[in-house]
Amino acid sequence: MRTHAGAQIHDSTEMSAISYIPSWLSDELKGVSLVDKMLEIERSYAVSDNRTMSWFNRLECLSVHPAKERVLTRAVRDPVRDFVAVSYSFKSAEESLEKYTMGFEVRNTKDQFLKQVKTRDIVLERVIKYAEAVETPYFWIDQECLDQRDAEKLQEALDSMDLVYHRSKYSIALLEIILESNEIDLLDLLMSGDYVHRAKIDSMVHMLKHVQEDRWWKRAWTFQEEYLAGHNMELLIRHKSMPGVRIRSAPADMEGEVRISATQFRDRVTDFLQDLIEKNTTTGDFRVTCKTLLRPFRRYNLLEETTDSANGRAMSSDVFEDLESRGIDRPFDLLPIAANVCDYRVRLHSAELAKTSHSAGLVGLCTLTMYLLNGEIFFNGELVRKLPTEKGLSGYIKYISPGLFIPPSGRRRLTWLKKCRLQPAKLSLQGIVTSGHLWHVYKSIRVPYSSHIPDCNIDSETVGLGTYERNRLFQLIDELEQMEICKVLCDKLVQYLDQDTCLRDGSAWPKSYMNKMAEEIVQAVGSGRSLYLAAHKASPRACAIFVMDTDGNGTSEDVCQSGSSESFGVVEEDLYVFTSASKCHHVSMTVELAETASESGSPLMTVTGWTNGLAFYDKVPREESVVRWPEIWQRRAEVERPQDECSLVEQPQIEQLQVQQPNMLKRRRSSKSPRDGVA
Repeated sequence: MRTHAGAQIHDSTEMSAISYIPSWLSDELKGVSLVDKMLEIERSYAVSDNRTMSWFNRLECLSVHPAKERVLTRAVRDPVRDFVAVSYSFKSAEESLEKYTMGFEVRNTKDQFLKQVKTRDIVLERVIKYAEAVETPYFWIDQECLDQRDAEKLQEALDSMDLVYHRSKYSIALLEIILESNEIDLLDLLMSGDYVHRAKIDSMVHMLKHVQEDRWWKRAWTFQEEYLAGHNMELLIRHKSMPGVRIRSAPADMEGEVRISATQFRDRVTDFLQDLIEKNTTTGDFRVTCKTLLRPFRRYNLLEETTDSANGRAMSSDVFEDLESRGIDRPFDLLPIAANVCDYRVRLHSAELAKTSHSAGLVGLCTLTMYLLNGEIFFNGELVRKLPTEKGLSGYIKYISPGLFIPPSGRRRLTWLKKCRLQPAKLSLQGIVTSGHLWHVYKSIRVPYSSHIPDCNIDSETVGLGTYERNRLFQLIDELEQMEICKVLCDKLVQYLDQDTCLRDGSAWPKSYMNKMAEEIVQAVGSGRSLYLAAHKASPRACAIFVMDTDGNGTSEDVCQSGSSESFGVVEEDLYVFTSASKCHHVSMTVELAETASESGSPLMTVTGWTNGLAFYDKVPREESVVRWPEIWQRRAEVERPQDECSLVEQPQIEQLQVQQPNMLKRRRSSKSPRDGVA
């Protein structure tokens, strides 16, 4: 069924959108539409990714002065990765520790004074101790190594935190809690992966509660630092055990501290708590406790593999959920943090935005704008009928992208999901303008399944598809050759398989992507699912074959057993697939087209689902298309006035009041620094 393009509504007689706006957006959208506001933000504050290796290569690190114990030297170090990146909470849970400093100072290589150190002594002492343990004298602490006075340099640094923590050789998280001796034993048991006896479950949960009380788990900046550091991040936790105590699965500990991998800790905790949650013998209250504990400790990839909660949903929705639950002193710092974690190429100038307003609504609106500017895909059809008033930012992002994607089978599913974005992406009055290829699906076919796999001689050293997948595809070609309608597709598949044997680099793009899609085709044939043939209007030689979960009528498919007859299905006239593939992003989604085109003449698309498959473009250039906005996003939220006042104001006066709404995003000059610190 065709859908109509949502035109922007400015007629004041239309129903006001104010009743559909969440509380965090209500003050920002009075008198304008959500689309109008996002376009204003894009025009005024959108900037291209300014991360460069040249900034990272000039990174200044600290080291202890060779002759002066309380003096730190700051300078660019080579090799640039041979340093410790430090993650900690600027503010201590204990007021006495927060103010405890003994006059460390920073000097340059010429022994000239630069600044007094603001970092607490206990932090510096632990960092220096760790640097000695890993045999590197250099460490990086943002509070001491970044120039907080230069707004432009600071903005560049905030946008480049992923380079610091992702590329450093060592990253450490300094937790403030101090574990008791029995808690160290429990931590050792957890990290070893051994079975936790029922008698120790309550004690284990109590120990995890103690660890979670640390302020480090409650800050947005530390979330970013751990996420970007990945497997290089280690947790340093102090304890009261006897000297020489260590964790069996961890490297040699420092005196009075244990070092454990943050990634392994999350893995063990996720497995342990998820197992407790799923057990039928666990009480409801205890399951709630476990779910609460799991939130800051969870590992996305493990939950994606073991539950349906993250299956098919863009991982960025979970990132926003975690960031929203953590503390941040400067609200607009959420923008560079989210951009770094999600690897966004288009950023918003957070320092300039911070000069306009500090309202939670504006921060949320800017975050949603940045989300869409980076090509994140959303459902825009019947599912998104209104803005859910009860949902916060992360809840709303989950609402507009509810399990859209179908990750290919195999490992690194979340890595694949992170690349499912429109590229390029630009906001317009009618929707997100992007480019790619639009395919018209015209037939569905059932290939009779055969247990016999043809024996095809191939080089045993071939890099690419496995022998089973190649043989199954040759079997598919044999079946398709009997159908005149599939002649072009057969030629393209043979050409693809020939090239697969010649290209030795199995990780090259688009070879790796094509191979994943070929494996999806093989699985579909093996399970008797329908394949959908598609053509491109620009060339008779351009063709594609897609896999979908259901037949055209939306019913489940029966397995097509072996036989000789071909099976053609009836496909709806208006079934289209939009694809766009590049080295960094890929999209393959089913869409409906509006009866009218966009203002530029491009197709207006409504996203209806996702489909994997092989597309052969035959050198057809990419064309512009528009993923249209939900109609409610284009509807203006009228200004609320008292009932008696409304009766006295004529219609032209009402329109004038709406036009004269103050521009909350207008830039204002300010001499203040955009931030005092970055954590």
